[in-house]
Order: sequence, then structure tokens, then C-alpha cells
Amino acid sequence: ETDMFARSTGLAALLAVGAFACAPAFAQKQVSDLSEAQENEMYCVYDGIGKSDAYYEIAEAYATDDAVAMDALSEDIGVVSDACSTKYNWQGDKEILAVGIGLVGTAADAKMEELLDMGVEEAKILLIYSAMPKLTDADVDAFFDGTWATNVALKQRAAAALKSVGYPEDPKLLPTTLTVLQMSIVSVATVQDWIDYVFQ
Repeated sequence: ETDMFARSTGLAALLAVGAFACAPAFAQKQVSDLSEAQENEMYCVYDGIGKSDAYYEIAEAYATDDAVAMDALSEDIGVVSDACSTKYNWQGDKEILAVGIGLVGTAADAKMEELLDMGVEEAKILLIYSAMPKLTDADVDAFFDGTWATNVALKQRAAAALKSVGYPEDPKLLPTTLTVLQMSIVSVATVQDWIDYVFQ
């Protein structure tokens, strides 16, 4: 089971620091509109993967978009999502949405743990969230569709945004940091999709 970036520090912290600036301006409902029980339901798969023996394998496979590894891990993910679906009697798209939150949140947490191992302080890692609203809509879209990985100019803009909020300026940190940034942006969107579905 993970310790440093459990939900209280990782995904919940992301959603509490105004990172919804990256979400559509017309999104009326946010995490603060959910009851504690609704939050627990939304995070069920995320929390379950965090306790799984396959946590790191799942995180790495998702973060690197490794379809073969994800397929091999589908049973591990399915055990968690099936348990949540049974617990909450999910209908419609709830299980799909919850799995999305679980996978991207897990990947973000694991990559943040890598940054810790590289010597970055937790408080500095959380500054990544503060850089998110400084990105343009086009840059956010590129993090969504994966084209950021080959966009040198975007990486430079993202590095500048990180530097502007006080994040350590170290080229060795940038690849992992940008993956955290990507996973964080996608996390915001997947959580917003859940909230929109709940309140539709």
C-alpha cells in the first residue's frame, strides 16, 4: 500500500488547489459539491488500486501507454472495479468513469513518488498543480491527446510555467515532471466527467 501520495495528498490535493481552472469554464459542479459518501464512491477504484499488489505495474503501464501491459493487468484492475461496482451497484457508465479516475490518479501518484525518490520535496512536487492554470488551452489539449511528447516548444513553455511557480529547474526532472503534469490534467477531466455524470 502506498503511503506518501495517498488520496489525501495526491489526487485530492490536486482538486483542492484550483486546478479546475483547466476544466471547462461552464462546469458548474465541482468536487466540493460531492458528499463524503459520493467522494468515496468516486475514488473507490483509485483507492482499491492503491492497495493492490499490482499498483506500480498498473501505474507504469498506464503512464507509458503500454497496451500490452495494460491488457496483462486487466484482471487485477477488474478485481478492483468489480468489487466497487458490486458495493455501489453501479449502472451505466459509472464503472468506466471510476476506472478512468483510478488509472490516471494511480499513474500520477506513482510518478510523484519517483520525483520524491529523485530528491524533490513534496511541497515542491505539489507546485506542479499550480503551473497547470498557466498553460494555454492548446497546450492542455496536447497533454490530452499525447502530442506534447514530441512538441519541443510546448515542453519549453511547460518548463517556464513550472519555473514561474518555483518548481526546481533541473533538466533531469523534466520528463517525469511533465508526465505528472499530463496525468494531473487528465485527472481533472476524468473527475469532472464523473461529477457531470452524477449531477446530470
